[in-house]
Amino acid sequence: MYARSSEAIWSHSATGSFLCVISQDPFLPRASLSPPFGFQSKSLDLVDQTQLSKKLMRNILTRYRYPAPTLFASASASATASATASRTRALPLITTTNNLTNQTVTVTPQQRTFKMTIHKTQEPHITAITDLSPQSSKWITLQQIHYVDQTGKPRLWEVAARKTRSTPTASSAGGIDAVAMCNILLHPRRPPSTILVIQYRPPMDAYTVEWPAGLIDQGETPEQAAVREFKEETGYDCVVKNVSPIQAADPGLSNTNMVMATVEVNLGEEDGEDQMPEQKTEVGEHIERVVVPMAELYERLVEYSKKERHVVAAKLFHFAMGMHFATTERYGVFGKRE
Repeated sequence: MYARSSEAIWSHSATGSFLCVISQDPFLPRASLSPPFGFQSKSLDLVDQTQLSKKLMRNILTRYRYPAPTLFASASASATASATASRTRALPLITTTNNLTNQTVTVTPQQRTFKMTIHKTQEPHITAITDLSPQSSKWITLQQIHYVDQTGKPRLWEVAARKTRSTPTASSAGGIDAVAMCNILLHPRRPPSTILVIQYRPPMDAYTVEWPAGLIDQGETPEQAAVREFKEETGYDCVVKNVSPIQAADPGLSNTNMVMATVEVNLGEEDGEDQMPEQKTEVGEHIERVVVPMAELYERLVEYSKKERHVVAAKLFHFAMGMHFATTERYGVFGKRE
């Protein structure tokens, strides 16, 4: 079970499989045992190699609730052989040498180990914030607007403007920056639901809960961009039912605008929430998908807003709040008014 420095090891047995990471510090006579990635963020205490006995390892696994393998390698070959023989009598013992310590260890074919590649994940975080000149920016630029207010007084306003706005068309004289997809998932036997995307947004240094959205490429219509972006972020094909008029995205800060496309996804009997199609995300995009029943959207968004490092996008929350108010007795358009 020993391995070279920082190797991921699977140990198989009849009762389960055990994944650990064993690291050897050449300056210490001990091996560091780490639990599997994704289960614990901290490492186990350093364990003397001479104490890597079956009993000790079982106690460690019990503490961290991992399935116990049949046998654990020990510095004591005789104790290991005895324990192995009592549980796997029909299997031959194989003696090998630990490349790090030159100790002899005894294993069985049932404990065959192999290396595997683990893609370690971590919490995204900001490492530095620096000033950026408009000349070196790729997506936005900073402008100063000179205007005259209602009283005839000249004034100034600072604005962040996108450099990527699509070409103006007959229906959008100034061009359109982006499209967001108000989406409805329709299943033959389940109530309507919607798919949300959760992704880390550096300007907020938080995970935002949003509807799928994206910039409109040059030469694209909002409908084409909606179908393309929805496929990339969710994996689903959709049908565009309508597109809203142009909306201001953040009128106090920027001239950015957008449209909202209402799209439908027609699911089959066999389609389930746990069997989503593969996403087509771009490099650097890490998007989590969540399916929420439309009737529960407002309550679920309130729950997300209470989670650490989570922020709900305004346009999504406004939609959910409108649905919620529409069904209340005081404000509802479908219920009684006081």
